[in-house]
Amino acid sequence: GYMVLWIVGVSASLNFAAYAFRTHRSLARLCLLASPFIGVGGWTALIAVTNGIHSPFIAGLWLEIVLSAMALRQNGVVFVTLGSGVALWAQQLWLGLGGNLRAMVLQTGFLVGMGMATFLLTRRWTLTQKSLAKEREDLSVERVRLESRLDLLNRRLEDERSLAVLHGAVVLLDGN
Repeated sequence: GYMVLWIVGVSASLNFAAYAFRTHRSLARLCLLASPFIGVGGWTALIAVTNGIHSPFIAGLWLEIVLSAMALRQNGVVFVTLGSGVALWAQQLWLGLGGNLRAMVLQTGFLVGMGMATFLLTRRWTLTQKSLAKEREDLSVERVRLESRLDLLNRRLEDERSLAVLHGAVVLLDGN
């Protein structure tokens, strides 16, 4: 009943506070780290009050794993995945494991699979960004080199033009 509303309200308030205070320099890192904890804690509480392992709110843990790729680095994805698995097991052990071992193993496997996929995608994106940054740096160095070469060629061309003008003047003087 109302417990779900309270959990959603508290989680939303905490997430909003983390979002609002993320712009403060001294609190930015804390807010960034607190957000996944708030999310996993809120989803776990919702799972616990809505039928445990059979709750539709388990998808919220999957969502937290995927969202961790945007907010955290690769290690953060691993920690959120592990935290989600531990939280899922802890809430179910609190409710009683009963005959739900197969469902727990299946859901844990799915969480680990989501975590691995998110980790690998995050790693690939990070490596791509590093590669692109290196290419931009290389292109910038090449641009500077080519600009310098173009400047040298322009100076030589101007020198040749000046010599051509002088040569033309000398020919005129010899001809008179």
